[in-house]
Amino acid sequence: MYESCSKRKINMRHGTTHAYQYYKCRCSKCRLAKSLEGKKHWHKTRIAHRAAVLRRIYGLTTENYMKMEIEQKGVCAICSKVCSSGKVLGVDHDHSTGRVRGLLCTNCNGKLGWYEQYAAEANDYLIFEQEYFY
Repeated sequence: MYESCSKRKINMRHGTTHAYQYYKCRCSKCRLAKSLEGKKHWHKTRIAHRAAVLRRIYGLTTENYMKMEIEQKGVCAICSKVCSSGKVLGVDHDHSTGRVRGLLCTNCNGKLGWYEQYAAEANDYLIFEQEYFY
């Protein structure tokens, strides 16, 4: 837990004599300690949030996700590449049944979602294009 050393630096930016604004800044060591504490809290919260989303939306535990990632060797199930955006692999699932199919990179997940929505139109266009190729 963060504890302040009670040393306050005078905050000259505000140009006021009000006690709250005048003694607002912390010493550099206290600012660093407070910042690191916030980052640790954010990291724990982020991990807990990710676990809750996996459970609620996909019915997966963190262990199940990790097992799938190991089975796929940490790469996308479609393009076999590491996610270029630097994000974790997304969970691909069938929207009608909710069944999880695998882990995909951001690029493939977006394209697959588009294709599922417009598959008939895309196939009709490709067939039409072959019949009437200029």
